[in-house]
Amino acid sequence: MGLKPKGKGRLESKAISEELIEQAILLRREVPSRSIAQIIQILEWEGKAGPGEIKRSTLQEKLSERGYSSRQMRIY
Repeated sequence: MGLKPKGKGRLESKAISEELIEQAILLRREVPSRSIAQIIQILEWEGKAGPGEIKRSTLQEKLSERGYSSRQMRIY
């Protein structure tokens, strides 16, 4: 019989909520030069996200997918 590998299964998604992404987009549109770190800090200060809840890389990816990366915002 022996040992069988235990599958990891599906890990619970810890994706950023749609509401937080919308708030981040508003902050980026307000000041296009605002960094991801600054956006996260503002969301945490305003109590919209807990400390460490939003990962920089994830938010950067989500903003980029929607056309709000810093590179895409330079056009405006």
